[in-house]
Amino acid sequence: KKNKGAIIGLTGQSIFMNIDEFHKNGETKQANNIFIEPGGKGYNQAIACAKLNMDVYYLTAVGNDSYASVCEETMKKYNINTYYIRKEVNTALATIITNSNGDNQVTVYKGANEYLNICDLNKFKPVIEQCDILLAQNEIPYEVLKEAIIFAKEKGLKVIYNPAPAIYDINDIIEYVDVIIPNESEASIIYKDINNIKIDNDLRLIITKGSKGCTFIDKNISKDYSSIKVKSIDTTGAGDVFCSAITSQIVNNKNIDEIINFATIASGLHVQKKYVIDAIPTLEEIEKYKKEL
Repeated sequence: KKNKGAIIGLTGQSIFMNIDEFHKNGETKQANNIFIEPGGKGYNQAIACAKLNMDVYYLTAVGNDSYASVCEETMKKYNINTYYIRKEVNTALATIITNSNGDNQVTVYKGANEYLNICDLNKFKPVIEQCDILLAQNEIPYEVLKEAIIFAKEKGLKVIYNPAPAIYDINDIIEYVDVIIPNESEASIIYKDINNIKIDNDLRLIITKGSKGCTFIDKNISKDYSSIKVKSIDTTGAGDVFCSAITSQIVNNKNIDEIINFATIASGLHVQKKYVIDAIPTLEEIEKYKKEL
């Protein structure tokens, strides 16, 4: 049986350019190449979950432009059940600049995504009710995020929350979350001192640390996990793949070691290829890697 996952997120156009070194202030750089594909955290996560054998239901807002159709058609290739709300503005846009070390700088224009509202969410609620798990992040308006998380929790879903980008005060929603997955900078905003985090409820916290792996913390333990050793080509979307891999495993009653090791392999395989969508590994690729260990 495929697990059913509801995801709400940003959909837009991603423009990738590679340069040798990042700009200094006021400097103009020549890009080595350009590549354009659909993207957004929720968009990437939906495709990653689908590639990891989940039955995905995705709510998003797009504009009145041709690129909205491109985004939807791409998702349909992965058999994702899309709920695209059209708004009379432009579809979101992101530019991703990657340097020769594989580090990236991302700038996002929210576009239609900014106009996703509670009315749109209410139409999606019957779909959420039929799912096992909700995956959410901060690229949607806060009132929609909060309402979706509380609703999902009340309906008995597992709630996975990637608090990225770190733009909201999340104190009044974190109590409804089962697993929260920030990176180090996001975790320091939420918890201030990330070296002395105490969890006193059933929340599970996974702090991602890029090439340094991740740290798992719950009310009983704190444990570090290493990343797999790979040559990183492009880190764009690695966090999204990690969150999706956690989501795909969390409802399978796997233990935390199995869940995190699976996600670590998924994100490690991802960074060995350029860009995002085609670089997301399939379940078969991850299982093949595990067998070769």
